Amino acid sequence: MDLDKLINAFKNKELQTLGVISIYGNYFGKPGDTISTIKDIYKRDETLVIELNNKTILMSLPKKVSYNYYSIDLEESDFIKVDDKEYFYKENEKAFHLYNWSAQSKAH
Repeated sequence: MDLDKLINAFKNKELQTLGVISIYGNYFGKPGDTISTIKDIYKRDETLVIELNNKTILMSLPKKVSYNYYSIDLEESDFIKVDDKEYFYKENEKAFHLYNWSAQSKAH
């Protein structure tokens, strides 16, 4: 899936913006307990910027992008930085993963 489609889906309010976020398996807070909100997603040169309610994620443009109503997955990114902390590639972990369990439960 194309990164521009992801950005357009965000701007058109077709994208899940609330959920638990992990970066290469590192969760913000406790998995299933700490909820983040995406405020904006955009490209700046060769960097994808994801602004959260209290953090900014900078990552090299991911090569694989997938999303649906419940989740966002970004893979194959060379670098990820959240504020001043850098995250590095971990085998079998997605570069960026957002999931919203409550969105799924509402759909059933």
